[in-house]
Amino acid sequence: LVCDRLSSVFAGWTRAVQCCVRDGQRAGEIRADIDSAVLAGFLVSAWEGAVLRARVDKDGTALAQFEQFRQRLGRFTSAIMLARAGTRKVLRPCRETFSASW
Repeated sequence: LVCDRLSSVFAGWTRAVQCCVRDGQRAGEIRADIDSAVLAGFLVSAWEGAVLRARVDKDGTALAQFEQFRQRLGRFTSAIMLARAGTRKVLRPCRETFSASW
């Protein structure tokens, strides 16, 4: 029951991030050859991994590393934080600053 609920939450969060990725691709801010579902899944998993490492290591190194990466991506990734916080806000427009070189 708990696993099913968590799976549903992660799936919804990933869909929200994927929507933002697609917006960025349409705007030419994210390379079109990157699979939006794969990138969204990676970002969600990377965040969750950083949170887990911070808890296990009892320090903020993993979160700081994720933040460095997030800053490189620009404000686009603020959608991840909004979705993670459980906000019900619509995440559009999601496209912000996201380098087409990624």
